[in-house]
Amino acid sequence: PKITQTEVRLGDAGVSIFSGEVKLEDFLLGNPKGFKAPQAMKIGSVYVDLDEKSLAGNPIVIDKIEVAAPEITYERAGRDDNFNALLRNVKKKSSSGQSGGAAEPTGQDADAGGGKKLLIRSLIIKDGRVNLTAKALAGQTITAELPYIELKDVGGQKEGVTPAKAFNLILAELYPTAVRALEKALETHPQNVGIVHALARLLATSPDASV
Repeated sequence: PKITQTEVRLGDAGVSIFSGEVKLEDFLLGNPKGFKAPQAMKIGSVYVDLDEKSLAGNPIVIDKIEVAAPEITYERAGRDDNFNALLRNVKKKSSSGQSGGAAEPTGQDADAGGGKKLLIRSLIIKDGRVNLTAKALAGQTITAELPYIELKDVGGQKEGVTPAKAFNLILAELYPTAVRALEKALETHPQNVGIVHALARLLATSPDASV
């Protein structure tokens, strides 16, 4: 979509209007331009629990998002990587005040309440893994388990943020967590020591994920 400027696919979606619950299955986020892996992330299922009373207001309150079994592909290309490229794309949309569809008001108009915002009370990412692919691996892949992640109050206590900014905040947390998981896996990886040292140097030069 416009937020990430990459391909997005969804296998199935179930919505309960009365309970405000949504379940998404087989979600895929494509890689940015310039990277070879077929996707940056694929997710088995995403459970969303909306506060249905907030749908008519602003912000829209999401009580819980639970992301189960995400598989992340972390790809290095020179001194850049795919997640840093995604962050740049999302940050552009967040800075321009766009949510991925029609342009939203910015500046004082946005502060006055123009444009829908999101407030996520709890975001959980569990049972995930991250795969490292880079030229130094010569076609091999290093895999690490992604630790349990829980974020609270994405969008603040009550004000909320645009969908682009919310995605930006989540990605900025996920990015360094994935890199640290790979760094830990490299410490005891049984493959050729030269490759491991080369990858450790690559990870050490990962661009700053702050937004």
